Amino acid sequence: MAGGGDGGSATKRAAKLGGETWKSFTEDEKKVYRDIAARLMEKRNKETDDAEEKQAADEAEDNDEVENKEDAPKW
Repeated sequence: MAGGGDGGSATKRAAKLGGETWKSFTEDEKKVYRDIAARLMEKRNKETDDAEEKQAADEAEDNDEVENKEDAPKW
């Protein structure tokens, strides 16, 4: 088993400790992390949008090449 063969209990302990720590934070302390998460999510969304736009442009270019197939030499 991965993780030392403990059946995931180390993962459970880490998750429990993380939850307890989060609950102990004040709203001001939580805000710092929420703001970081919001910035990272915004960055990820922009990167995803950029990648989707590039993919759409590449597909449109590929389609143009297929449509212009008549111009290609006949072998």
